[in-house]
Amino acid sequence: MFLDTFGLQGFPHADELISVLRQNEPDESWTTCREISLDDDLRRVYRVRAAHLASAPPSPSAAPGLADDVGALSRQFDQASDQKLQVWHTRLRSGTVYLWFVRKNDQRIAGCVTSADQRI
Repeated sequence: MFLDTFGLQGFPHADELISVLRQNEPDESWTTCREISLDDDLRRVYRVRAAHLASAPPSPSAAPGLADDVGALSRQFDQASDQKLQVWHTRLRSGTVYLWFVRKNDQRIAGCVTSADQRI
């Protein structure tokens, strides 16, 4: 269902994430989903995260482009109305993690952040 709905939407990391999801290899990736509310509190959290990442020196343990991903997501949150979000979490065996946020009202992807699972 996700691929049918969102497979053609352009969003950061879409090419690599859609490729992983199309492969559907249960031993290579794990995906979960939960629902949260997009409201002023969440917008504030992501503004702070974006500002911190933009002003801090790049961390060697952070994924390349993390500051850009979080900044873009924060801007999308600021432009959207209060609504429910689905937060999808895909973890690859390699330790790469994708978090993508779907706005429920209009079924659009607000953004995707990639990082590394520090437990690996």
